[in-house]
Amino acid sequence: MIGNYGYIDNARPPGKQGMVWGFRLAVTNPARATAITNKIDRYFANSDTPTLAMPARIAAENMAHSSIRVQPEEPNSKGYDGAKAGFV
Repeated sequence: MIGNYGYIDNARPPGKQGMVWGFRLAVTNPARATAITNKIDRYFANSDTPTLAMPARIAAENMAHSSIRVQPEEPNSKGYDGAKAGFV
């Protein structure tokens, strides 16, 4: 990792210091990305904020396969009824 987390963290409001949404790391060998993310997770496993690390490729594949059907199989003659589905 390249950067100075302390410098960036001190510039944030006090209530948001010490917390991050995520980090992105570059690896020299993409074939080792899963092993590296597993090592990161093991390192932080017993911390107050354990991590959930994954290679960007796996994250993209998960996103692509995590869709849901929002239209019923047999829509009524007037089209999709969002009220019946509980969305209205």
